Amino acid sequence: MLLDGRLRKVPAQIIFFVDVNEELCPYAGNITGYRGEGTYAVIHSMEEETITVGSSQLLTRGIREMRDEKNVFHFQWVDSFVNPAFVVDNIGCPKNSLFLLTPRSEWAKEFL
Repeated sequence: MLLDGRLRKVPAQIIFFVDVNEELCPYAGNITGYRGEGTYAVIHSMEEETITVGSSQLLTRGIREMRDEKNVFHFQWVDSFVNPAFVVDNIGCPKNSLFLLTPRSEWAKEFL
């Protein structure tokens, strides 16, 4: 995802998918993030780099992107998705805080 002029991996929640066809959506070029016809997702991303929780090798924490206490959504081309993420709400902690779990396929690398 391109954020602050930098290309980087950012965990995000997929809200919905949309297939953009210029014939049916002639003004698609006006949408920030549009890169041509294809499949896109409207996403709610994290606003900052995730941080490790304590000494955990599997768990990190992040904050959902907000502006003036409102959710910020992005229009993202699905070809830019890197890999799946498992994210859960951090109930009882700072507003919009989330926990991210390393993909299960990676767990074996984290232990002796």
